[in-house]
This record gives sequence, structure tokens and C-alpha cells, in this order.
Amino acid sequence: MQKKNSNNRICNIEEYEFDPKTAIISRGSSKGYTKKFSVDGFWYKISAGAFNAHAETVASRLLKYTSIKSYVDYSLCKVNGEYATRAKDYINGCKHETIKSAYFKTYLSPIEDLENTTQGAELYNFIVNFVEKRFKNDFTKIFSEMFRFDALVMNEDRHFRNIEFIEDNGNWKPVPLFDFDCSLYACLEDLDDVKNYIKKSLPFFNTHEEQLLFLNTLDNQRIILSEFNPQAVTSNLWSDNYNIGYAEVTSYLNTLKGGIVLWHETTASLNIITKIHLQPL
Repeated sequence: MQKKNSNNRICNIEEYEFDPKTAIISRGSSKGYTKKFSVDGFWYKISAGAFNAHAETVASRLLKYTSIKSYVDYSLCKVNGEYATRAKDYINGCKHETIKSAYFKTYLSPIEDLENTTQGAELYNFIVNFVEKRFKNDFTKIFSEMFRFDALVMNEDRHFRNIEFIEDNGNWKPVPLFDFDCSLYACLEDLDDVKNYIKKSLPFFNTHEEQLLFLNTLDNQRIILSEFNPQAVTSNLWSDNYNIGYAEVTSYLNTLKGGIVLWHETTASLNIITKIHLQPL
């Protein structure tokens, strides 16, 4: 690994160079394949689109202002000249399973077959019971937290490969909340279409509104989002010596900051959070 110190004119983004032959190509998203590098206890994930790495970084920064305590801390970097995120390896050699892999081991059939025939509350109840039996624990509170935050950042990609458990001294526990690269309009083709954006959801309902309304029938849990400055959350996220520079990223971040306010307004009646105070943009 070679690490380069960035001397960009506006902000300092760490840059790394890895042997392309060591890249791990995986089906990490329902959107397609991802390219990753595992080096010295850290994962580096190449941005699949123009702003996926930026979205993941911003979502991670937002988590610091919430009542959620266990999550992966992503930072923006460059790998071989491409935007990427860097995060500690939370598995670190331990036994781990996703819901998708656990389901296949149990039923010897892909979980997509279940998703094609079961949806909504029925699918949720099945998965909750399956997880309780498989991992010997009740994770409904964790699920509630996870799906409410996904709604807050408009995560389109919480499929069953992105819900994972790790064995710790013989007990199973959920891994820290992870994977936000399909959040915060990163998959939106036209940034001018934010107001008409359909906030798609996974894994139980088609939209976050539907999923939140269902969760609200089950519990009174809320995510507390403390006061934060959108400017600070979205700062230092561009580099001017690569193809995607100031103009493109600034356009995305301005859209993002406006979108944060817009989305908070639409979720207020759904009780996704208990309090929020946004400083002026």
C-alpha cells in the first residue's frame, strides 16, 4: 500500500494506491457490484457512482448526532484516483452471517424466492421470528433503529445482505450499522428532481413512508437527532484535481442540504425523530 498526502487546494482528502489485482469484487448492493480493498484492518470501498462515497460519508457524520450508538464510521478518501470510503473492519476475522446467507443455510433456497412471494408485515414477522431462532436473540429494537435511520437518510438499499450478525464469545449480536452508499440522493440521476423523488425502501415495504407507518404500529421507539449544522456535516468532501471537482460536488451537496430539510418536513408526521433543530443553511 502506498499512501499519498493530498495537497488539494480546498481540502485534504487522504489518497491511497493499492494493487488493482488485490481488489475484491462483490455483489455488495442491489444496484450492482462493488470494488473493495481490505488492507491493514480497514476496508476501502470504491464509489460505484459519482456521489455514493460522499453520501456514505455524510450519513456516517449524521449518525454522530443521533441516539444510535453502534455504527460504522466512514471517511471519504481516494483510492487509485477514485472516490472511496474508508472504515475499520468490524468483522476482524470473527464468525459472521447475513440474513441472506443464514436463510440459505437453513432452507437451501435463496431469500429472493421468499421476497417474491411475501411482502410487508408478513415478511417482517417471518424475518423477526427467523432471526430470533437462528441467532438466539430478539433484535426488534435494532431493526426499528436501523429502518428509522434508513428513512432519515433515504437509504434505498437495506437488502438482506446488509443486515448482518457477528458471533461474540458464543453469543450473536448485530454488527454496527453499515452501508449507506445508496442514501441521500446518491442514486438520483437528475439532482433537479429532488422534490419529486420517490423515497424507495427495502426490505419489507416499497417506500420509507409505508415502512415507518408499520413500525409505528409496533413500538414507540424514536431516533433522537440533536442540533447540527448541515454545512459542517457536508464540509471537506471534494477534491479539485480529479474528474469530479468543486462544481459537481458542490451542486450535489447543495441539493443534499436542501433535501435534508425537505425530507425532515415530510417525516415529521411519521414521528421518525423526537426533536430536530436545523441551523440555517
